[in-house]
Amino acid sequence: MSFGLFELALILVVVVLLFGTGKLTRAVGDLARGAKAFRAEMKDEPETPPAPPVLPRSLAPPSPAAGPAPDAQPDDAGKARS
Repeated sequence: MSFGLFELALILVVVVLLFGTGKLTRAVGDLARGAKAFRAEMKDEPETPPAPPVLPRSLAPPSPAAGPAPDAQPDDAGKARS
């Protein structure tokens, strides 16, 4: 089922009667401004991807070349003595 010209005109008349021309004009204007701003932002987008963020040292994973942490060494205090 497709809409003909008469049906589309009738829908347009009902919408104008419900919302009024002022609200429709503002809505279409807002939609046009949004599309224009979106196109402008897409045009200004840089070609190269941004650099990855640098994590603080406390959140960064330990590097394997650093070896074990100094406090990770086992101590003899926990062993049973004979």
